[in-house]
Amino acid sequence: MTTQKFIITTGTIIKVRNKLLNDGYINALVFEDIVQLLHSCPVNNNPCIWTENEDGAYVTTCGNTYEIINGTPRENHMNFCPYCGKRLRVKEND
Repeated sequence: MTTQKFIITTGTIIKVRNKLLNDGYINALVFEDIVQLLHSCPVNNNPCIWTENEDGAYVTTCGNTYEIINGTPRENHMNFCPYCGKRLRVKEND
């Protein structure tokens, strides 16, 4: 079984909290316990590095391949890897 790790932003936490509270699925005290648990988890700040291959697609350090039709990840305002959620960094070709 493969475990995936995601970066959770404060904005995402607030959106999830509001949705769960508004829909009556959870109460505020339980949600605060969940937030405390999330804050205690270690964070991996290493970026997902994308390397352009000979076909023009990008190979990611999280084990995927992504093809962009026009431009580069930067030109398309891609800041995070859509697969693992880490900050995206393109490796410059030597």
